Amino acid sequence: MPYEPEYTKRFLRDLKRYASLRKQVKMQISRILKDPFASSKLLTKKRTDWRGKRSQRVTRNFRIFFVVCDECLKRSFKKKGYNACAGCEKTRRDNTVLFLAFGPHSIYDEAPPI
Repeated sequence: MPYEPEYTKRFLRDLKRYASLRKQVKMQISRILKDPFASSKLLTKKRTDWRGKRSQRVTRNFRIFFVVCDECLKRSFKKKGYNACAGCEKTRRDNTVLFLAFGPHSIYDEAPPI
């Protein structure tokens, strides 16, 4: 099943900020859209709570953070309080991948965008 991308303002801002990595990010996005579960990692609680989100490596230090709507709905991440996507059941289809943020490991110190 092909997945459709959606991007948060934060993700687009981060992509602009790290423009030198744009080509690598686009390549990883296309891989994620083919199979978001292949080489991504489901996150657990670290310094801040990133549970219910996935991480995909771009370079040694940079990661893409995203949510697979299908997985979120099936595993009830929203009910558990992990993801607070606005209107996820109403506006997004199950085959949507929501790209949240992109950045270095220090992003784990920040609160997730959703």
